[in-house]
Amino acid sequence: MDKELCNGKKSPSGGVYLPTEVENVLHGLVQRVTRAVPCDAFDVVFQPLVDHCNRHVVGLEALGRPAVRGVPVAPDAWFREASDKCGADADLMAVMLAMHRWLSCKPSSIPVRLFVNVTPMTVCQDAFFETLDLMLSLDGVSASEVVIELLEYPPIAIHEVLGPLRTLQRMGVRVALDDISDAQAYRDFAAHGFYPDIVKIDKSIVRRWEDPSTRAAWQDIIQACRSDGVRVVAEGVETLDHVLQLLDLDIHLSQGYYWGEPLPDIQRAHLHAEIELSRYRLFYMTQQLRLPITDPAVVKQSQELDDLLLRYLALPGQRGRRE
Repeated sequence: MDKELCNGKKSPSGGVYLPTEVENVLHGLVQRVTRAVPCDAFDVVFQPLVDHCNRHVVGLEALGRPAVRGVPVAPDAWFREASDKCGADADLMAVMLAMHRWLSCKPSSIPVRLFVNVTPMTVCQDAFFETLDLMLSLDGVSASEVVIELLEYPPIAIHEVLGPLRTLQRMGVRVALDDISDAQAYRDFAAHGFYPDIVKIDKSIVRRWEDPSTRAAWQDIIQACRSDGVRVVAEGVETLDHVLQLLDLDIHLSQGYYWGEPLPDIQRAHLHAEIELSRYRLFYMTQQLRLPITDPAVVKQSQELDDLLLRYLALPGQRGRRE
Protein backbone atom coordinates (compact mmCIF):
# COMPACT_ATOMS: atom_id res chain seq x y z
CA MET A 1 0.00 0.00 0.00
CA ASP A 2 2.90 2.35 0.72
CA LYS A 3 3.94 2.61 -2.92
CA GLU A 4 0.35 2.65 -4.12
CA LEU A 5 -0.63 5.62 -1.95
CA CYS A 6 2.50 7.73 -1.96
CA ASN A 7 4.37 7.17 -5.20
CA GLY A 8 4.52 10.21 -7.44
CA LYS A 9 3.00 12.66 -4.96
CA LYS A 10 -0.49 12.10 -6.35
CA SER A 11 -3.74 11.17 -4.71
CA PRO A 12 -4.83 7.53 -4.86
CA SER A 13 -7.25 8.55 -7.63
CA GLY A 14 -4.78 10.82 -9.42
CA GLY A 15 -5.18 14.60 -9.61
CA VAL A 16 -3.72 17.15 -7.22
CA TYR A 17 -0.01 16.89 -6.48
CA LEU A 18 0.95 16.93 -2.84
CA PRO A 19 3.61 19.36 -1.64
CA THR A 20 6.73 17.53 -0.47
CA GLU A 21 6.09 18.26 3.22
CA VAL A 22 2.56 16.82 3.04
CA GLU A 23 3.68 13.83 0.98
CA ASN A 24 6.42 13.02 3.48
CA VAL A 25 3.98 13.09 6.40
CA LEU A 26 1.56 10.80 4.57
CA HIS A 27 4.41 8.48 3.55
CA GLY A 28 5.49 8.12 7.18
CA LEU A 29 1.95 7.44 8.38
CA VAL A 30 1.40 4.76 5.74
CA GLN A 31 4.64 3.03 6.68
CA ARG A 32 3.84 2.99 10.38
CA VAL A 33 0.26 1.80 9.88
CA THR A 34 1.15 -1.01 7.47
CA ARG A 35 3.86 -2.24 9.82
CA ALA A 36 1.35 -2.41 12.68
CA VAL A 37 -1.77 -3.88 11.02
CA PRO A 38 -2.42 -5.90 7.85
CA CYS A 39 -3.37 -3.59 4.97
CA ASP A 40 -2.22 -3.54 1.37
CA ALA A 41 -4.87 -1.14 0.01
CA PHE A 42 -6.92 1.66 1.49
CA ASP A 43 -9.72 3.35 -0.41
CA VAL A 44 -11.92 6.30 0.56
CA VAL A 45 -15.63 6.28 -0.27
CA PHE A 46 -18.23 8.99 0.24
CA GLN A 47 -21.83 8.75 1.45
CA PRO A 48 -24.20 11.71 1.14
CA LEU A 49 -26.01 13.52 3.93
CA VAL A 50 -29.18 15.24 2.79
CA ASP A 51 -31.74 17.79 3.88
CA HIS A 52 -34.80 15.79 2.84
CA CYS A 53 -37.16 18.68 3.66
CA ASN A 54 -35.45 21.33 1.56
CA ARG A 55 -34.29 18.71 -0.95
CA HIS A 56 -30.55 19.22 -1.25
CA VAL A 57 -27.31 17.46 -0.39
CA VAL A 58 -25.56 19.07 2.58
CA GLY A 59 -22.45 16.93 2.95
CA LEU A 60 -20.47 13.83 2.10
CA GLU A 61 -19.02 11.57 4.78
CA ALA A 62 -15.59 10.10 3.97
CA LEU A 63 -15.32 6.45 4.99
CA GLY A 64 -12.08 4.46 4.97
CA ARG A 65 -12.15 1.04 3.31
CA PRO A 66 -9.05 -1.08 4.07
CA ALA A 67 -8.27 -4.32 2.25
CA VAL A 68 -5.89 -7.21 2.85
CA ARG A 69 -4.60 -9.22 -0.12
CA GLY A 70 -7.25 -7.58 -2.26
CA VAL A 71 -10.13 -8.53 0.05
CA PRO A 72 -12.05 -5.76 1.86
CA VAL A 73 -12.05 -6.09 5.64
CA ALA A 74 -14.55 -4.77 8.19
CA PRO A 75 -13.49 -1.14 8.67
CA ASP A 76 -14.72 -0.79 12.27
CA ALA A 77 -12.73 -3.81 13.44
CA TRP A 78 -9.68 -2.74 11.41
CA PHE A 79 -9.65 0.79 12.84
CA ARG A 80 -10.05 -0.53 16.37
CA GLU A 81 -7.08 -2.86 15.90
CA ALA A 82 -5.09 -0.04 14.32
CA SER A 83 -5.97 2.28 17.21
CA ASP A 84 -4.77 -0.33 19.71
CA LYS A 85 -1.51 -1.01 17.84
CA CYS A 86 -0.44 2.31 16.37
CA GLY A 87 -2.39 4.97 18.25
CA ALA A 88 -3.67 7.86 16.18
CA ASP A 89 -1.67 7.04 13.01
CA ALA A 90 -4.48 5.21 11.18
CA ASP A 91 -6.92 8.04 11.92
CA LEU A 92 -4.41 10.63 10.71
CA MET A 93 -3.73 8.64 7.55
CA ALA A 94 -7.46 8.37 6.86
CA VAL A 95 -7.97 12.11 7.44
CA MET A 96 -5.16 13.00 5.03
CA LEU A 97 -6.39 10.60 2.35
CA ALA A 98 -10.00 11.81 2.69
CA MET A 99 -9.03 15.48 2.39
CA HIS A 100 -6.65 14.72 -0.48
CA ARG A 101 -9.35 12.85 -2.39
CA TRP A 102 -11.68 15.77 -1.68
CA LEU A 103 -9.17 18.20 -3.19
CA SER A 104 -8.51 15.96 -6.17
CA CYS A 105 -12.04 14.99 -7.11
CA LYS A 106 -14.66 17.40 -5.79
CA PRO A 107 -16.06 19.61 -8.56
CA SER A 108 -16.19 23.27 -7.54
CA SER A 109 -19.91 23.22 -8.40
CA ILE A 110 -20.68 20.96 -5.40
CA PRO A 111 -21.13 23.27 -2.36
CA VAL A 112 -21.18 20.64 0.41
CA ARG A 113 -19.16 19.84 3.53
CA LEU A 114 -16.71 17.01 4.09
CA PHE A 115 -17.44 14.85 7.15
CA VAL A 116 -14.42 12.98 8.57
CA ASN A 117 -14.39 10.50 11.47
CA VAL A 118 -11.81 10.61 14.27
CA THR A 119 -11.59 8.89 17.65
CA PRO A 120 -11.61 10.85 20.93
CA MET A 121 -8.02 9.72 21.51
CA THR A 122 -6.92 11.16 18.16
CA VAL A 123 -8.59 14.53 18.60
CA CYS A 124 -6.62 15.00 21.83
CA GLN A 125 -3.27 14.59 20.07
CA ASP A 126 -1.13 17.54 18.97
CA ALA A 127 -0.36 15.50 15.84
CA PHE A 128 -4.03 15.69 14.85
CA PHE A 129 -4.04 19.48 14.81
CA GLU A 130 -0.68 19.56 13.04
CA THR A 131 -2.06 17.22 10.36
CA LEU A 132 -5.30 19.18 10.03
CA ASP A 133 -3.43 22.49 9.76
CA LEU A 134 -1.20 20.95 7.09
CA MET A 135 -4.16 19.84 4.97
CA LEU A 136 -6.04 23.12 5.48
CA SER A 137 -2.98 24.98 4.20
CA LEU A 138 -3.52 23.43 0.76
CA ASP A 139 -5.43 25.41 -1.84
CA GLY A 140 -9.01 24.27 -2.38
CA VAL A 141 -10.17 23.36 1.12
CA SER A 142 -11.20 25.61 3.99
CA ALA A 143 -11.97 24.98 7.65
CA SER A 144 -15.62 25.90 7.13
CA GLU A 145 -16.00 22.96 4.70
CA VAL A 146 -14.83 20.37 7.22
CA VAL A 147 -16.88 18.57 9.86
CA ILE A 148 -15.00 16.41 12.36
CA GLU A 149 -17.16 13.54 13.60
CA LEU A 150 -16.19 12.40 17.08
CA LEU A 151 -16.57 8.63 17.38
CA GLU A 152 -17.55 6.82 20.57
CA TYR A 153 -14.53 4.46 20.54
CA PRO A 154 -12.40 4.34 22.56
CA PRO A 155 -14.32 5.89 25.45
CA ILE A 156 -12.65 8.87 27.07
CA ALA A 157 -13.58 11.32 29.80
CA ILE A 158 -15.52 14.29 28.44
CA HIS A 159 -13.29 16.87 30.13
CA GLU A 160 -10.32 15.52 28.13
CA VAL A 161 -11.91 16.28 24.75
CA LEU A 162 -13.62 19.58 25.56
CA GLY A 163 -10.52 21.70 24.94
CA PRO A 164 -9.68 20.15 21.55
CA LEU A 165 -13.31 20.30 20.40
CA ARG A 166 -13.56 23.98 21.33
CA THR A 167 -10.30 24.61 19.48
CA LEU A 168 -11.79 23.03 16.35
CA GLN A 169 -14.82 25.30 16.56
CA ARG A 170 -12.59 28.38 17.02
CA MET A 171 -10.74 27.31 13.87
CA GLY A 172 -14.05 27.35 11.98
CA VAL A 173 -14.24 23.55 11.77
CA ARG A 174 -17.61 22.10 12.70
CA VAL A 175 -17.93 19.32 15.26
CA ALA A 176 -20.39 16.41 15.16
CA LEU A 177 -21.07 13.75 17.78
CA ASP A 178 -21.31 10.52 15.80
CA ASP A 179 -23.37 7.36 16.38
CA ILE A 180 -25.23 8.70 19.41
CA SER A 181 -27.27 5.79 20.74
CA ASP A 182 -27.74 7.06 24.28
CA ALA A 183 -29.62 10.30 24.84
CA GLN A 184 -27.50 10.95 27.92
CA ALA A 185 -24.40 11.44 25.75
CA TYR A 186 -25.66 14.78 24.44
CA ARG A 187 -26.81 15.84 27.90
CA ASP A 188 -23.33 15.15 29.29
CA PHE A 189 -21.66 17.47 26.76
CA ALA A 190 -24.30 20.15 27.25
CA ALA A 191 -23.86 19.92 31.02
CA HIS A 192 -20.19 20.86 30.49
CA GLY A 193 -21.19 23.86 28.41
CA PHE A 194 -20.17 22.34 25.08
CA TYR A 195 -22.60 22.31 22.18
CA PRO A 196 -21.58 20.43 19.04
CA ASP A 197 -22.71 21.76 15.70
CA ILE A 198 -24.32 18.44 14.79
CA VAL A 199 -25.61 15.35 16.59
CA LYS A 200 -25.87 12.16 14.52
CA ILE A 201 -28.41 9.70 15.90
CA ASP A 202 -27.28 6.10 15.48
CA LYS A 203 -29.11 3.83 13.04
CA SER A 204 -30.06 1.46 15.87
CA ILE A 205 -32.28 4.22 17.28
CA VAL A 206 -33.72 5.22 13.90
CA ARG A 207 -34.86 1.64 13.33
CA ARG A 208 -36.76 1.69 16.64
CA TRP A 209 -38.69 4.92 16.08
CA GLU A 210 -41.98 3.01 16.03
CA ASP A 211 -41.45 2.06 19.68
CA PRO A 212 -43.33 4.72 21.73
CA SER A 213 -40.76 4.73 24.55
CA THR A 214 -37.90 5.27 22.07
CA ARG A 215 -39.72 8.15 20.38
CA ALA A 216 -40.59 9.77 23.71
CA ALA A 217 -37.00 9.60 25.00
CA TRP A 218 -35.52 11.05 21.85
CA GLN A 219 -38.13 13.73 21.23
CA ASP A 220 -36.84 15.49 24.34
CA ILE A 221 -33.26 15.36 23.07
CA ILE A 222 -34.27 16.49 19.59
CA GLN A 223 -36.09 19.46 21.10
CA ALA A 224 -33.10 20.24 23.34
CA CYS A 225 -30.76 20.18 20.33
CA ARG A 226 -33.06 22.47 18.41
CA SER A 227 -33.24 24.90 21.34
CA ASP A 228 -29.43 24.87 21.59
CA GLY A 229 -28.98 25.49 17.86
CA VAL A 230 -27.59 21.98 17.27
CA ARG A 231 -28.57 20.23 14.04
CA VAL A 232 -29.74 16.61 14.18
CA VAL A 233 -28.90 13.99 11.55
CA ALA A 234 -30.61 10.58 11.52
CA GLU A 235 -28.27 7.82 10.33
CA GLY A 236 -29.18 4.48 8.78
CA VAL A 237 -32.15 5.74 6.76
CA GLU A 238 -32.91 2.91 4.36
CA THR A 239 -36.63 3.08 3.57
CA LEU A 240 -39.32 5.59 2.73
CA ASP A 241 -41.00 4.74 6.04
CA HIS A 242 -37.85 5.92 7.84
CA VAL A 243 -38.04 9.26 6.01
CA LEU A 244 -41.73 9.72 6.82
CA GLN A 245 -41.07 8.96 10.49
CA LEU A 246 -38.35 11.62 10.52
CA LEU A 247 -40.83 14.14 9.14
CA ASP A 248 -43.16 13.33 12.04
CA LEU A 249 -40.28 14.04 14.44
CA ASP A 250 -39.38 17.26 12.57
CA ILE A 251 -35.88 15.96 11.75
CA HIS A 252 -34.71 17.49 8.48
CA LEU A 253 -31.31 15.86 7.94
CA SER A 254 -30.61 12.21 7.21
CA GLN A 255 -28.04 9.77 5.87
CA GLY A 256 -28.30 6.19 4.68
CA TYR A 257 -28.66 3.82 1.76
CA TYR A 258 -32.05 5.28 0.87
CA TRP A 259 -30.16 8.31 -0.45
CA GLY A 260 -27.11 6.46 -1.72
CA GLU A 261 -24.47 3.89 -0.88
CA PRO A 262 -20.88 4.99 -0.20
CA LEU A 263 -19.08 5.51 -3.52
CA PRO A 264 -15.46 6.38 -4.38
CA ASP A 265 -16.54 8.98 -6.95
CA ILE A 266 -17.60 12.21 -5.22
CA GLN A 267 -19.58 13.56 -8.16
CA ARG A 268 -21.40 10.26 -8.65
CA ALA A 269 -22.28 10.01 -4.92
CA HIS A 270 -23.60 13.58 -4.91
CA LEU A 271 -25.64 13.18 -8.09
CA HIS A 272 -27.09 9.84 -6.96
CA ALA A 273 -28.42 11.54 -3.82
CA GLU A 274 -29.89 14.38 -5.89
CA ILE A 275 -31.74 11.82 -8.00
CA GLU A 276 -33.19 10.10 -4.94
CA LEU A 277 -34.20 13.45 -3.43
CA SER A 278 -35.96 14.38 -6.67
CA ARG A 279 -37.66 10.98 -6.79
CA TYR A 280 -38.77 11.43 -3.17
CA ARG A 281 -40.12 14.92 -3.93
CA LEU A 282 -42.15 13.51 -6.83
CA PHE A 283 -43.59 10.85 -4.49
CA TYR A 284 -44.43 13.49 -1.89
CA MET A 285 -46.24 15.66 -4.41
CA THR A 286 -48.33 12.87 -5.93
CA GLN A 287 -48.93 10.64 -2.89
CA GLN A 288 -48.89 13.02 0.09
CA LEU A 289 -50.20 16.22 -1.49
CA ARG A 290 -52.36 14.26 -3.95
CA LEU A 291 -51.46 16.48 -6.89
CA PRO A 292 -52.44 15.08 -10.30
CA ILE A 293 -49.62 14.05 -12.63
CA THR A 294 -50.73 16.83 -14.99
CA ASP A 295 -50.19 19.52 -12.37
CA PRO A 296 -47.49 21.97 -13.59
CA ALA A 297 -45.44 21.49 -10.41
CA VAL A 298 -45.46 17.71 -10.87
CA VAL A 299 -44.54 18.03 -14.54
CA LYS A 300 -41.65 20.33 -13.64
CA GLN A 301 -40.44 17.94 -10.94
CA SER A 302 -40.63 15.01 -13.36
CA GLN A 303 -38.56 16.96 -15.88
CA GLU A 304 -35.97 17.73 -13.21
CA LEU A 305 -35.71 14.02 -12.39
CA ASP A 306 -35.25 13.19 -16.07
CA ASP A 307 -32.49 15.80 -16.36
CA LEU A 308 -30.68 14.40 -13.31
CA LEU A 309 -30.88 10.86 -14.68
CA LEU A 310 -29.43 12.01 -18.00
CA ARG A 311 -26.58 13.78 -16.16
CA TYR A 312 -25.89 10.59 -14.21
CA LEU A 313 -25.82 8.48 -17.37
CA ALA A 314 -23.42 10.99 -18.92
CA LEU A 315 -20.81 10.51 -16.16
CA PRO A 316 -17.58 8.84 -17.31
CA GLY A 317 -17.89 5.05 -17.25
CA GLN A 318 -21.62 5.17 -16.52
CA ARG A 319 -23.29 4.73 -19.90
CA GLY A 320 -24.44 1.19 -20.48
CA ARG A 321 -24.26 0.26 -16.80
CA ARG A 322 -27.30 -0.76 -14.79
CA GLU A 323 -27.45 0.45 -11.21
